[in-house]
Amino acid sequence: NSRRYGPDAARRLLDDKRVAPVLDGLDEMSDVLQPVALDAIDRAVLDQYPLVVTCRTTEYHKAISENGRFLAHAAVLEIQPVAIHDAAGFLGGADPHPERWQPILDHLAAHPAGPLTRALRSPLMLDLTRTIYTTPGADPAELCDSDRFPDQGSVERHLFDRFLHIAYDSRCAAPGSQPGSALARYTADRAGDWLRFLAVHLNKIGNHNFAWWQLEDAMSRPTRGVLAGLAAGLVFGTMLGLFLGVAAGLGFAAILFITVGFAGGFGRTRRPSRIRIRFRGNEGPLLRRIVACIALGICYIPLFGIRDGVSVSIVFIV
Repeated sequence: NSRRYGPDAARRLLDDKRVAPVLDGLDEMSDVLQPVALDAIDRAVLDQYPLVVTCRTTEYHKAISENGRFLAHAAVLEIQPVAIHDAAGFLGGADPHPERWQPILDHLAAHPAGPLTRALRSPLMLDLTRTIYTTPGADPAELCDSDRFPDQGSVERHLFDRFLHIAYDSRCAAPGSQPGSALARYTADRAGDWLRFLAVHLNKIGNHNFAWWQLEDAMSRPTRGVLAGLAAGLVFGTMLGLFLGVAAGLGFAAILFITVGFAGGFGRTRRPSRIRIRFRGNEGPLLRRIVACIALGICYIPLFGIRDGVSVSIVFIV
């Protein structure tokens, strides 16, 4: 606090180089922004402030080879697989009953190339193992069962599944949590279903980076078009029906269902971009949208008259 350390404590920490910002996600940036980010990071390092940048190894090499830019003043460190003796010390070192881990330690020593040993050479899997089996009643010796865990993948799937239940079920059982509350609302089973859905979706599009605007690709194009058309027809058809009558609202909903459904099912999805509230440079897209709105109003005229057709065009333009 300021009384103990003075009002300029934060500035002194920066000047004394005792604070190191950590920048994560360089590998998740677009190809256009990566060279800009690398150049800015390199300039920041020139100012002699400590900085840590995390990135996947393959993606980092790809970024510097394709963009022709690299961090000239940086020391590159790569995480290596955990050694067996380091894993053994990590597992039993912080447990008040380290003897529980002895079967695991013996198994690692006896099977240096076994599936469990290969799995625990990952820092993530090693941390999950200690987190899971330090809970009351958990027996780490079950991981030594070669029939139950014949390969590395089965070990990792088991650890992920157990960790998910510990993370969510412990929240549900937290003191003060009530049925239906925010803590108890999301169970491990529901979270597992959602995570599996996201995993299948990312595997389907061949990408490990989650982007919310790509979620629509998790369903087929016809389904997407039907849902988009129903939603648009229901919402805007109801709004127009309140002003122009039930018949006009139903007709508008039918037309909107067809047009929006077709566009949603067969149109190309645009990636989100920064908001630009200006017309210069956007005359073409704006004109096309106005023409589309007028065309929709013209399609409406034969059914319900000129007044309703003009109203529809105005509503869509606005």
